[in-house]
Amino acid sequence: MHFLGAVIDWSAPASARPALERMAAARRVAGRDVPAWHEVPGGLVAVAGRAHAAATAGDVTVVLVHPELRTVPRAAELAAQTALACAVDPLRGLQDLPQPWHAVVVDARERRVLVAGDRFGIGPLYYWPGRDTLVASSDLDALVAHGAVPATVSPQALYDYLFFHCIPAPRTIYRDVAKLDPATVLTWEDGSARVQESWHPRFAARGAAVPEHRGLRERLEAAVAARSQGRVGAFLSGGLDSSTVAGMLARQQPGASSFTIGFDAEGYDESGYARISANHFATSHNEYFVTPRDVVETWPALARHYGEPFGNSSVMPTYHCARFAAGKGFDALLAGDGGDELFGGNKRYVDQEVFEKYFRVPALFRWAVETGYSLLPFITRLDVGRRGANYIRQAKLGVPDRLQWWNFLNRFPEDQLFEGDWIRGIDTALPRAAWRARYAQAGEVAPLHAMLYLDWKYTLADNDLVKVNAMCDLAGVDVRYPMLDAAVVDYSTAIPAAAMVPQGRLRGFYKDAMQGFLPQAVIDKSKHGFGLPFGVWMRDDPALNDMAESALRAFAKRGIIRPDFIDHAIGLLRGDAPGYYGELIWILVTLEFWLSRPAAPAARMG
Repeated sequence: MHFLGAVIDWSAPASARPALERMAAARRVAGRDVPAWHEVPGGLVAVAGRAHAAATAGDVTVVLVHPELRTVPRAAELAAQTALACAVDPLRGLQDLPQPWHAVVVDARERRVLVAGDRFGIGPLYYWPGRDTLVASSDLDALVAHGAVPATVSPQALYDYLFFHCIPAPRTIYRDVAKLDPATVLTWEDGSARVQESWHPRFAARGAAVPEHRGLRERLEAAVAARSQGRVGAFLSGGLDSSTVAGMLARQQPGASSFTIGFDAEGYDESGYARISANHFATSHNEYFVTPRDVVETWPALARHYGEPFGNSSVMPTYHCARFAAGKGFDALLAGDGGDELFGGNKRYVDQEVFEKYFRVPALFRWAVETGYSLLPFITRLDVGRRGANYIRQAKLGVPDRLQWWNFLNRFPEDQLFEGDWIRGIDTALPRAAWRARYAQAGEVAPLHAMLYLDWKYTLADNDLVKVNAMCDLAGVDVRYPMLDAAVVDYSTAIPAAAMVPQGRLRGFYKDAMQGFLPQAVIDKSKHGFGLPFGVWMRDDPALNDMAESALRAFAKRGIIRPDFIDHAIGLLRGDAPGYYGELIWILVTLEFWLSRPAAPAARMG
């Protein structure tokens, strides 16, 4: 059970120990993961379940924690080097820290604390900066269990959840608690906190030399080998990344075990491709088929395990896959998360070129078409006219706003969705502004690289890694991410955009690099993953439908979403797009499960 907790209280250092004990108890840290205690000026740092080391140089004490591994050679030596570097320049010392180590740095003379995470949020870090006290933790429930941390639910965070299906950093569900964005450092000094960027990628410029393919395989092999301690298996969905990771593990450990999830639902089951990869690499392959009954039995518990609302429906197959592996005695699983966001694998990356072509049409022609639509609105009643109008609207949105075209909160008028009294207290522009700001933060780079950078935060750090970390945690198995190894990441940023997706071919560079290693059928298949057929199942399974509708009725009484819209959403689920509207139902039901969780810390609505 992974746990990192830090309490620095300049006014009452002795209070740190009982506070951290409450935090560890809330995290249910026990058994082999009894916390180790590191004394630091003003307080304590507790670590359980992960490699860690501490060192002091002069007035500066450093505690290092590895977010993936339980043992790391020469960790004490690294801590001593980091303490020396931080005594001279703490920010520079942390920037030079090898990835993905986390660090807590306390300077007794300056009464200053720095907390640093990794580049991608492999391990989350939450914090509350009080006037005399700083509380930080890898677990949000543990942080709130400190006792002094306010637990007032933020309505703005609830809106962010409905917009993103998660609550992106730096906000959390609690108004006064924050979480670190990836590749940032928190500095707490004189009762105030500031966050600075600690790393920024250097993407290849247009026309830059293209790296050799063999360099990718070499780095991935090393990344898998570095994460293969203990009894380790691999998630295997049958896609490019999980097949690569499972295959390299099997090459290093012949007969290594792979684990996959299947569904008895047309268009969702990818277990056949997983079998192809398993046979190709001769893994000891294990399959579990998730059913609607599994969803009914585990959905509330999965939703309530998170410290804040989290609405990605893939938590369900991820949990059952991890539990399946844990039940067979495995200590850890290797996951393929990150490959699409490093090497250009999401369809939306190449779709943007379709819309950009509109602006290559002569301006006079564009004016004529748009004028025609405004003067003859009945055209949009025809299928071809409606498609044309939607194309123009999407093209004119531009990137990154266009990437949110299918967002539920952009598809329905606000007054149809929300109760008036509730939405009046919300700044609905905030999540959209944050989305644009992250895209702009990429700098003067190719549009593809800017979209990758956007997804490193919103798809990986705020979503996919949160999903996999928590579900493996609940299942009782560690998870490690070879694709996010620093050497692999740096290699990916050296690939020019045109070479990464040549002629709009998703993952083109990666697929060429993996020729001869991966099965051809896997290279040629389209992207899928562990998607859940929830909408289809809710429509067709009475028990699942009853559970979801009961939760929706309870949620309708909370004064956030209009009850008539919830009825409308249920009706839409019966139509032609159960997959799309099923996700809407999922995020609402999941939110209700979380808000009603009996084991939640004492929280109040803000």
